[in-house]
Amino acid sequence: AFSLFPQPGGGEVFGQALAHAEASLNFLELLDDWMLQATEGLLEGLARGPACFPALLSLRCSTGGAQSFSALVTGGRVPSLRDLKVNLSGIGQAEMQTFSAALTSPHVIAPRLLEISFGGVETANAAAEVGMFSVALSSGHLRRLQSLHVRGLRVIEEVHALCVGLG
Repeated sequence: AFSLFPQPGGGEVFGQALAHAEASLNFLELLDDWMLQATEGLLEGLARGPACFPALLSLRCSTGGAQSFSALVTGGRVPSLRDLKVNLSGIGQAEMQTFSAALTSPHVIAPRLLEISFGGVETANAAAEVGMFSVALSSGHLRRLQSLHVRGLRVIEEVHALCVGLG
């Protein structure tokens, strides 16, 4: 995969620059970090700065930075986010819990499209992670959701966890 940030910490520095108090990104509508290999650092940098991204409509990111994503959402700093595409492969239970909590916060984004990719986790933990996510889906905070795409469920236990969580 291509990395815009070849140096360690490059994503975080870029995120901090975007979220700097003097940065005027009121019209930023799309942040696509899917192919960047620096998601965690980029989201950490964004979360550290004071900037709000009122026009950000679409966020596409890979695994990592659930804590920072949660800080952005619960802080009301991405109020217009409508499309959220996240690769959760190998996220782990602690980060999945944080990510799911962000989806159920009082300042929850109002996504119309939620695209989640699973896979790459140990089978023993995968069903539990899918279950945490599905509970967030059924919480009632995502009432405006029009399109849900879930990819990468590999075994019947994962599908079952998704269905049980949805009720």
